[in-house]
Amino acid sequence: MAEAVHVEGLRELERAFGAADRELRNDLRDALSEAAAPVRSDAQSIAGSGVIRNLRAGQPWTRMRIGVGASIAYVVPAERGAKGRGNTRYRRPNFKEMLLGRAMEPALERNQPNVTRRFAELVDDVCRVWDRT
Repeated sequence: MAEAVHVEGLRELERAFGAADRELRNDLRDALSEAAAPVRSDAQSIAGSGVIRNLRAGQPWTRMRIGVGASIAYVVPAERGAKGRGNTRYRRPNFKEMLLGRAMEPALERNQPNVTRRFAELVDDVCRVWDRT
């Protein structure tokens, strides 16, 4: 299983940016999103490559999106499930595990060093901008 990329002190840094300027806090959120972008694109291409049966490129469940919270960036499918609608006979009970284990975790494992490096660079860039203001 892939290890998440942990950034210590991120919440405190975001609070400091928020107190200084809303634009800088938004820059930090953009940096989080930009650091997660390679994982999103890799997970999207892996999911559409045929590693999951009956799932091909261009289908709705192969598209991924990036979410950014107060102290987290994450990659999830862009498609949302249809809870309680339709015939449950056609549900794929292990689809979540297949998508996570075969596409999303391998994408994180491939990109973990790059995400860590890119996030550090982006935080440095945001700090330089903050120093100038």
